[in-house]
Amino acid sequence: QKGPISPEELHLRIQSGELKKDTLVFTEGMTDWLAFSAAAEQGFLPGLPTMSTGGLTLPTRPEDAVESAAEGLIACPTCGKRVAPGDLIPFENRQVCPHCKDRVLQQVKEGVGIATPNTLQYAGFGPRLGSYVIDYILMQVYSQVLSFAMGFTGATLESDNPSPGMIIGFVIYMLLIFVGPYFYYVYMMGSPKHQATLGMKALKLKVVRSDGSQITKWRAFGRQMATIVSGMLLGFGYLMMLWDDEKATLHDKMADTRIVFK
Repeated sequence: QKGPISPEELHLRIQSGELKKDTLVFTEGMTDWLAFSAAAEQGFLPGLPTMSTGGLTLPTRPEDAVESAAEGLIACPTCGKRVAPGDLIPFENRQVCPHCKDRVLQQVKEGVGIATPNTLQYAGFGPRLGSYVIDYILMQVYSQVLSFAMGFTGATLESDNPSPGMIIGFVIYMLLIFVGPYFYYVYMMGSPKHQATLGMKALKLKVVRSDGSQITKWRAFGRQMATIVSGMLLGFGYLMMLWDDEKATLHDKMADTRIVFK
């Protein structure tokens, strides 16, 4: 243990690289030691105060912490956005800023648990692949049931003179085949009740925004459209999760969504 450390010395240690992202720190308001990056993310160090008993909030680089402190800004403990210390509002057992106040109030009314950037547990390749396989099987069952119910097979329109009714029915069938899965994903992920497809639910996953808030159906729709881009890049967009810190794919980045454990 070293300290307490003056703001000037703390600046020097950050600039020299001695204070790294994984260096454990402790300041007033914290219940336990935290890594510098995690502590910095939670806004415990406005103005770079003494580190005898305190914490901080996450900048992507140590020099960002110095810059934020110099500007007198801290990170909101709920959404992570940089705000002035005086902008934080006590609410139940947390502090919220003007950016997330309305969302938090709405979630409380709906009885939805409030996640923060520091409490999210991101789902990796294995769980996400498992949920995808389950949903893929469900969509195959949907396709087969729809084909049987509407009486369509691969040879349905092989007749030289299909009737108008058969053509219309086939067009409706094709629309349901392609639109149905999109409706399923958008409805399930964008629903406040579910926030996850059945495959995700089976593995205790859900879809949220990068700040931990619930996504809307429009955002879920945009995410599904963005999966086309991930697929067009030879699957590279999906593989991004393997090296991304938040295990996000390209379409997650585009839609500002993350897959997390419940």
